[in-house]
Amino acid sequence: MSMEEFAAGKSIPVALKDVEKSIPTMWRKLAEAAKEKGAKTAITRACLWNLIVRTPGGKTFDESKQLIDTISNSVPARVIVLDAQPGAPTAPIQAWIEANWHSGGGGAHQIGSEELTFKASGETVADLASVVRALLIGDVPVAALWHGLAPGNDALDHDMLAAATRVVIGIDGAEETMRAVSSLLEGGRLRPGTGLTSLAWLRSAHWRQLVAALFDPPSEAGDAGKVSEVRVVCGADHVNAALLLIGWFAARLGWKAGKAVDRAAHSYAFTGPGGAVKAAIDVGGTSEDIFTRVEVTTPDGRSSVSRIGASVIIETPTTARKQPRHIPGDAELWLAALGARGHDPLFIEALRGAAALVR
Repeated sequence: MSMEEFAAGKSIPVALKDVEKSIPTMWRKLAEAAKEKGAKTAITRACLWNLIVRTPGGKTFDESKQLIDTISNSVPARVIVLDAQPGAPTAPIQAWIEANWHSGGGGAHQIGSEELTFKASGETVADLASVVRALLIGDVPVAALWHGLAPGNDALDHDMLAAATRVVIGIDGAEETMRAVSSLLEGGRLRPGTGLTSLAWLRSAHWRQLVAALFDPPSEAGDAGKVSEVRVVCGADHVNAALLLIGWFAARLGWKAGKAVDRAAHSYAFTGPGGAVKAAIDVGGTSEDIFTRVEVTTPDGRSSVSRIGASVIIETPTTARKQPRHIPGDAELWLAALGARGHDPLFIEALRGAAALVR
C-alpha cells in the first residue's frame, strides 16, 4: 500500500485478508513519517461512529461514496461501504481502504478516520456479514444505513441489525417499502433501545412543522382535533413518505383503527376522537421537494401547505402567505440521521400508524 496515496485520501485496493492489519499500519507509518520530517502537524485518528452503509451497487453505490465524502469532514467515523449484489454472478470479495480527513482547528492538527469499501456478488454477499463484524470498533456506537434498498432477511442484514444502535433507512418508494420497514418493529429484529429513522421522515420534517403551524393562533385550541380529512400530493417515489405523514397525523391526533379503503387509489380511513377521518394520497405532479401539497379539512374549512419552487404557500380559511423554505439535501439528512434527530420516538409512532394502512 502507498502511504502517500493513503495520506491523500485515495482509495487503495487491498487483499481481504490484509484489511484489518493494514489500518493501524498505515496510521502508524503516517505518524512516523511526519515525525521524521520534523512536521509540526499532529495526526490524530478519531471515531465517533461505526457507520455501515449497504447499497445494491451501481448508481446508488456511487452516490453513497460521494455523500460520505461530503459528510466525513463533520463526522469522524469508521465507514464501511458495501456494494452487495446477491443477484449477480458469484465473485470474490474485493476490498479498498482510504483515509478521510476532518477539520482540526487550523493546520496544526489533522484528524483522520478510515473508510473501508467492499464489493461482493452472488454467494459471497453472505460472507460480508463476518467481514463487517470483525471490523467494527468496540465500544463505539454502530449506525447501519440502507441506501437504495430496505433491510431484508439475509445474513448480512441480520448482522447489521443485530450490531446497530442506530438504524437508518435511505429509501422512500411505495407501499412495499413501508411493509419492509414496518417489519423491523416485529419479531425482535431490532435491539432494545435502537434508534430507528428514515431519510424520508427527516426530509419531511419541515412539512410537519408547517402543517402544525396551520393550527397556531388565531386558530382555537383543539381545532387540530377536528380534522376530518387529509390529502397529500406527491410523486410516485414518495408514497412511503406520505404514508408516514398520515401516520404522524394519526399518532398526534389520536386516530385509531386505520385501514385501507381503496389501496389502488391510496384511500384510507380512521376513527378519530370526533368521528370518521378520511386520508388520501394523490400520486402525480413533480416537485423538488418530497411533497407538492398537503391539505387538511376541519369544520371551519380547508387549510393547505404547497411547495412552489424555493417557497411554500400557506393557506387557511382566514389567512394566506408565502415564505421561502429550504429543501434539505441528502448530505444534510445523513448528518441529521447520525445526530439527535436520528433517535426520534415519534418516528416509531408514525411508522406504526402507517403500517396499519398497508397490511
